[in-house]
Amino acid sequence: MFSGWITMLTAHVIRIAPHLAFFILALAVLMPLGATGYFFSLDLNPDARTVKTIGVSFSQYGTSAPYLPFSLLGFLLPDYIVQRIFLLACIYLAGISAYYLAGGDISGYYAGILYSINPFTYVRIVAGQWGLLLPYSLIPLSILILNRAIEEKSYKKGAIFSILSCVIAANSHMLFLASIAWTILVLTYALRLRSALKIGVFCAVLSFLLNLYWIFPAVSAPGVVESVTLADLAEFAPKSRYPIYLALAGMYGFWRPYMTADSFAGWPLLFFIILFLSVYGAVSRWRDEKTGAVVKAVSIAGIIGFFLSLSIWFWPSALILSQGIMRGMRDSHKFVALLALAYSYLGALGLREMPKKLGFILILVPVLYSYPMFTGFQGQLVPTDFPKDWYDVRSYLDSRGQDYRVLFLPWHGYMDFSWIKNADKRIHVPAAGFFNQRVIQASTVEIVGKYREFYSPEQMFVDYLIINGDKIGNLDELLSLLNVRYVILAKEVDYQSYSFLFKQLKLVMETEHLYLFENPKWFGAAFQTDGITYLKAPEQLINRTGITDRLYVFGNGTDSGPSGMEKLRVEWTGNGYKILEKPRKKYIVITEPFSEDWVYDEKKPIPAYGVITAFEADGASDIVKKVNYLPSVISVASLALVLLYLSPIRVEIEIEKEKREEKTGET
Repeated sequence: MFSGWITMLTAHVIRIAPHLAFFILALAVLMPLGATGYFFSLDLNPDARTVKTIGVSFSQYGTSAPYLPFSLLGFLLPDYIVQRIFLLACIYLAGISAYYLAGGDISGYYAGILYSINPFTYVRIVAGQWGLLLPYSLIPLSILILNRAIEEKSYKKGAIFSILSCVIAANSHMLFLASIAWTILVLTYALRLRSALKIGVFCAVLSFLLNLYWIFPAVSAPGVVESVTLADLAEFAPKSRYPIYLALAGMYGFWRPYMTADSFAGWPLLFFIILFLSVYGAVSRWRDEKTGAVVKAVSIAGIIGFFLSLSIWFWPSALILSQGIMRGMRDSHKFVALLALAYSYLGALGLREMPKKLGFILILVPVLYSYPMFTGFQGQLVPTDFPKDWYDVRSYLDSRGQDYRVLFLPWHGYMDFSWIKNADKRIHVPAAGFFNQRVIQASTVEIVGKYREFYSPEQMFVDYLIINGDKIGNLDELLSLLNVRYVILAKEVDYQSYSFLFKQLKLVMETEHLYLFENPKWFGAAFQTDGITYLKAPEQLINRTGITDRLYVFGNGTDSGPSGMEKLRVEWTGNGYKILEKPRKKYIVITEPFSEDWVYDEKKPIPAYGVITAFEADGASDIVKKVNYLPSVISVASLALVLLYLSPIRVEIEIEKEKREEKTGET
């Protein structure tokens, strides 16, 4: 009996050992970073607001739905803790996912370590592109499940794979990269297994239907892909002080060349060991009946990833990346994810062919290859809190309510902040994630050949005000059109060029890092007037007094009605405004960016001042933003059909049908 308990306990320890190992590995990466302080980096800002919101957003970058559990954690824990939990989860999942794909044992640990910590994951963590990490971590697991679905002709496992694709869809780039490996795997099996194509098509259709809820609205709206030019390819091309082919093969070469390659001169030697194990593993198992299909798929995907990662340094790659939706992969270093997959899996197979004692030594190679991840990322990711005066300004604004907007300057989408402790202090402006009011901040990218990606009326309006600030005498009135009550000017970069703010706005607070101005002409979220005037160009609004006494519209028309403005009492509902009083004048104006989707009493919206929205007043109905429910309806209907198709009875029928077909074929 005692020996039975020992056997059971041993089996249990063996079962949880890899999970414990990769959890400890993730802790080893996180511990040098400390337990407090927010992580800031190029594309990463914390959500440090006290007013929390929850929701799902869709874009051509993917869907935010898989991040909902972490968003909900934000209601219970400070975001600096949620950030650490998320990073811990991503490193752990990447390790255990690659471990199981490699088949366990010592080689599985090699695969998990190399896949979870490597120059690719290093740079994405340091650059703040954490949205890639969760989908990336699950790619090996998705390949494992798809492989089993094909081998076992299992629609149930195919369904599990499709559900997993919904998580990988958190980033469309990773979804695309994973699709390359998935497609090659299915085609490799299809050459010798007739049912593979059926399973593959089933998984593809099911995955598409399950992801339709975000694909439909994402592809029907303008996005990043349409704005990508050759300037983007040049700016985001891989860079390194090493030969670019060597750097990318070693998983280095990020477009901002401040990565570990510059601080760890010995990496090429370790890389050649990694490369040798990978090639050896691929050659030794290429024709293996059990693992051959995965070996071929991962190997080919890795080769494709390497050549496409070269971008402008290899003309066929540059040609491919400049076409159609491929332009969305402008940061070609993302293709290195496929190399990481290939090195981890194939290297594990190569390690399995080595003597056991040598295997225990070689498992240290991926640890040493990315040792800077255990040193706090060499000062490139240092926990930092917002300065005390940011909190002071936030408290002051909160005491003035929430029914207004705040303009944050200097007008840059990315800029250096002196109080950031990272070696590279350039980050995405964090104001929107800190202040509780709605914040207007720049969405500029300011790379060579491109100032911004999205030219919304509101952003262009502020562009004009900033560029011509010294020439504008009615800046306060123009800002009131955007419901801007306060302007924050951070004492960073070119803040001295904003001296015009002191002449027209009221300085209410100066701190070590910030100036806070109040707009004396702020009137609220809406107003009403009887007069309308047509102008030829936006410049005609400059230095014109009383621009809210009448409704100004650009275009041809007849001026009419007397001047005079009254505030209109409204209440923000989350999707529009509830009008709290019946309008007494002919036109009502809301300080929201113009859109044809605004609805009021079946009236067509008027593009007021070229930037906001107005209506002819008629009754006291609410003003709401029209919502397109079609994607949701299609998604729910598709999901219902999918669930019916996946019912146990349906699956059993399919399995029995395949068995009968196989028996018929044998006879």
